[in-house]
Amino acid sequence: MMEGELSKQLVKDLEEWCSQKYGRKGEACEALGISRQTLSNWFAYRQNLTGEQALKLLKFLKKHRRGKLPEGVPAELSWA
Repeated sequence: MMEGELSKQLVKDLEEWCSQKYGRKGEACEALGISRQTLSNWFAYRQNLTGEQALKLLKFLKKHRRGKLPEGVPAELSWA
């Protein structure tokens, strides 16, 4: 994967998860400690994730996908 592709995949997976049920954007913002504006900026690729945000997002997605890592995430990050 090229630099930044993994972050984009994480954001894409989050956007897909949020679109499945009303209220999930708020749930994600609260869990990740971000504002709705930051979430909107991520979805529009106007703002990049920090390293800390990427790790929080990875853990969040893994939790909400019943332990499965998002597609494209290397197995080495399974500890997240």
